[in-house]
Amino acid sequence: MMLASSPVAALAVRDETNLTPHERSLLRNRALDNFVHYARFSTPRTQLFLAKVYRDGDFLGLAPVTKIIRHPSAKLLQPEVPWLLCTVLGPFTKQTTYMVDSAFLGYQYASPFFCGQAGDVPVVRQCLCDHLKQKHDADNVWVSEPCSDPAWYRANGFEVVGTLPMVHVKVEGHATLASYLAALGKKRRKGFRRDRNLAEAHGTSIEWFAGPIPGDVLRAMHDCLLQSAARNTFCVPYEDLLNDRAAFLEQDQQALVARVNGSVVGFFSFFANGDTLQQCHGGFDYQRSLEVKAYPNLINAAIEHAVQRGFKWVTLGPLNNEAKRRAGTHLMPMMASLWCRSALLRFFMRKWLLRKLQVYAGEPVPECFPGKG
Repeated sequence: MMLASSPVAALAVRDETNLTPHERSLLRNRALDNFVHYARFSTPRTQLFLAKVYRDGDFLGLAPVTKIIRHPSAKLLQPEVPWLLCTVLGPFTKQTTYMVDSAFLGYQYASPFFCGQAGDVPVVRQCLCDHLKQKHDADNVWVSEPCSDPAWYRANGFEVVGTLPMVHVKVEGHATLASYLAALGKKRRKGFRRDRNLAEAHGTSIEWFAGPIPGDVLRAMHDCLLQSAARNTFCVPYEDLLNDRAAFLEQDQQALVARVNGSVVGFFSFFANGDTLQQCHGGFDYQRSLEVKAYPNLINAAIEHAVQRGFKWVTLGPLNNEAKRRAGTHLMPMMASLWCRSALLRFFMRKWLLRKLQVYAGEPVPECFPGKG
């Protein structure tokens, strides 16, 4: 389509669910293949597509878009928000949102506007934000990305807040696990060894599957994934697709799997993306995994695996628990920008509700960007 009212009206946008060979070779990003995989399994409530920008037929860039259909946004608020307010707002917040987000990219820490040339990012961002706002069913547009200057978004009608940071572990410069441990503080080293000794005392084993992962293991992993989702205190509006069984079983992923007496009690799965071992899933049998500290031991195993194979970084997704905070070496600041078509909802969001979101983490701090050092 052409964007007649946009300042970049000469550009064209196409919504597609796949990458051409040219686009894939130009962008060279493994996370986009993971997104394309999930787009094949889009559900009636969660639909994925790539919004692509072209100039005179030449590809400039794209953004991964998750369309959330008629989701009750009041569920995204913190639990202390008064029940009566959520009840009153409920009918007004069951709306359709177009999200430019990294959840289906394994929470990659990068601009969500992927371009062959870095200089094209501002043009692509303007074009695609205009494109999504002009969707006839777009009640909201949400853009999640590493912290940067929020001025552009505010000038374009968005409200901007900081959200939960991403947790990364830097392993660059270490050829052995002993070298990595030596660089940690005494308390962290002691915790690492204590957790591992406890797991070993209970007969816990952790196995790496480079793929293909055996079917029985995959099915047990998915059962753990659903158990974790059921215990999650954060509302995930796209979890019907993120946790979809068929999509999970067919996903190109590698995994660390923890077992006790042969039974799977937890797992982390990953894909390699350049110099980064990027986590895309995790799940646990909470009845048994807590006894053997499966969660911290899988984090430790992921770090050891990354060191042994020469990665520079391990990613652990958003900061939603204390185990990640203890293990992470870098908390990577994030921000979210929200545009609402409804003037009433925009008023409530600006005055109060944005700061009551479950993922709210203060105001964006531009000086924290670009992040990893």
